[in-house]
Amino acid sequence: MGRTAVPIVRRVRFGRRVVAASLLGLTLALAAPGMAAADPPVEPQLPPIVATFHVNPIAVPVGGTLVYQGFCGFPAVEVLPAIVTPFGFVHFFGFTPINTTPFGVFSVKVTVPAIGNVGIGGTPITPGGYFATVACIGPDGESKVLPSDFFEIVATRGGGRGGGGRG
Repeated sequence: MGRTAVPIVRRVRFGRRVVAASLLGLTLALAAPGMAAADPPVEPQLPPIVATFHVNPIAVPVGGTLVYQGFCGFPAVEVLPAIVTPFGFVHFFGFTPINTTPFGVFSVKVTVPAIGNVGIGGTPITPGGYFATVACIGPDGESKVLPSDFFEIVATRGGGRGGGGRG
């Protein structure tokens, strides 16, 4: 009887680093079809600039000075301040050039007239509540009307809510 052939098995030793790298490569290769590619980084978006303005003082007599202060939210070149009632426009103060800034910052002084310039013969401006509004006009003619601000026209100087005088 002869000897049976016994396969010779060699024992091969791999270093731990080689085994770890091989397992990592195998894991990534098997997981790659199911993995989604990472989205590219997104630049943060700044919030939009909200245009706003206020009038000062909140109580002014006919003939008094009303100051419109605010910003348009874009580089406006002129503004058109106006007085409005709940029933419509009463007076436009005319286009007023402003210094161009990135956000259209403005401060415009106007004198409250006794009679508005809208309608036939104008509308008398009497004591009571009014809304100030302003339109911003850009260099290319684009315009934006800003939300209105409430103020009061009082009977005499010093009267009304903010005055302290006899009204």
